[in-house]
Order: sequence, then C-alpha cells, then structure tokens
Amino acid sequence: MKKHYAGLSTRMLSEIDTISASISHAGEKGRNNEHVLSAFLNASLPKRYSVSTGKVVAAGGQESGQVDLIVHDRVNTPSLVEACVWSLVPIESVLQLYL
Repeated sequence: MKKHYAGLSTRMLSEIDTISASISHAGEKGRNNEHVLSAFLNASLPKRYSVSTGKVVAAGGQESGQVDLIVHDRVNTPSLVEACVWSLVPIESVLQLYL
C-alpha cells in the first residue's frame, strides 16, 4: 500500500513540476497546483469525501475566509452551496483545511 501511494504522489508531484515550469504567473501557477492536488485527493480518498475550494461556515453563521482546498464529508453533511468552482461547506463536515 505504501509503495502504491508513493507512486501516486511521485506522479502528482511530477505533473506539478512539469506544468509549473511553463507557467510564469504566480497566481495561475498556484491555481494549477491546487487543481492537481485536488484531483489527486479526489481520486485517492473514499467517494464519501469531496475536495472543494470556497468558505467554511459555522452553525452561528461565522464564515472563514477563502480556503484553497477543503476536504469534507459530503454524505453526512453536503455543501450548502455548490457552484461550478466554489462551495460553502458546513464546518461539521470538514476534515481538513489546506490554506
């Protein structure tokens, strides 16, 4: 199992390095890297989990700032808003934030 995930992560990092070398704009480079990592996590995690970008909201209505990658349980508590490239995710479903 460890060997399998090591191969997957090596392939992901190679993709990031290859594509990032041809992107000069820092924001676009970061967005590409987030997309590659998000695709890797979506392929590697059980289907009950989703990887989004957006904001996290608490029961009292407090919202986080923009979060690059949010890993959350979509089965027990789905997103409150699912736009094409942005989500509003209840904090109860969040497993991890990647800023």
